[in-house]
Amino acid sequence: GGRGARVAAALGVIAATGLADAALADGPSAPPVAPRRPHVVKIGKVPGEDRGSGDLYDPPRELVDDLFWLRDDKRESAEILDHLRAENAYTEAATAHLAGFRDKLYKELLSHVQETDSSAPYAHGPYAYYTRTVEGLSYAIHCRRPLRSLGGEQVVLDENQVAKEHPDHCDVGAVEPSPDHGVLAWAVDGKGYETYTVHFTDLASGKPLDDLLEETSGDVVWGADRRTVFYTTFDEAHRPCAVWRHTLGEAQAQDEKLFEDPDGLFYVSIGKSRDGRLLLISADSTETSEVHLLELSDRKGALADLEKGGKSLVRT
Repeated sequence: GGRGARVAAALGVIAATGLADAALADGPSAPPVAPRRPHVVKIGKVPGEDRGSGDLYDPPRELVDDLFWLRDDKRESAEILDHLRAENAYTEAATAHLAGFRDKLYKELLSHVQETDSSAPYAHGPYAYYTRTVEGLSYAIHCRRPLRSLGGEQVVLDENQVAKEHPDHCDVGAVEPSPDHGVLAWAVDGKGYETYTVHFTDLASGKPLDDLLEETSGDVVWGADRRTVFYTTFDEAHRPCAVWRHTLGEAQAQDEKLFEDPDGLFYVSIGKSRDGRLLLISADSTETSEVHLLELSDRKGALADLEKGGKSLVRT
């Protein structure tokens, strides 16, 4: 996001024009080469694995992938990270003579962007919420102002400050004020794997609360009050599949799983009805969708309500 994305776009233009090839001709001649380590990948029906339904190879076919070892879903392998750093260093050295042109191209692209801007405000409770950007800053600033008073702007979340804690990657997901507008829930991915940690900020003091929700998909929905929030987590295939209920002030280990869809073809997400009365749990595939509804006024509504017809179920 932000300036980094614009620079990436500029580099893409450089590559498309063939200037990268010229850089390689004048730059280092020995790029880092990843070692080959044969690994067998099975394609088709594999015992103990959910490969979906349909006409699968049985027995499965095998493919040898010499670079399979470069996959690291958690982005934690020191060997892989060292190799990527070496590749980046090689690229920097090989294209060093293009620095002036890169800066010129970046400024040209930037000249077509209105950097200082603001979104249209939307009314939510007693406040108007909006985001704005500032020239020279890469990330959005989330703000609010009272609807019916002379109160000034309050910054509820400055993504530029968040980015200082995540210099390698910063993507802010959900940004949601509590029903009484006293607490802000916000999610951030600091690794680039679309795995988010949910933070909570007291909007009166600006101080963070102790609660942290780790390994979430970035969806956050408040309950009927400022004590209850709902969020989603992944399965081993990094598919959003489960919905949890968290009570502020309690450990995440105590959270209750409300819903889980074991079908690998369905992705689970959550939302709230316009009147704030219902939690919407959606399970969507490419061909069909279903939505479960849960009354938020019942802070301890049981999973049985969803499974046994106590609440509505809509299929499309």
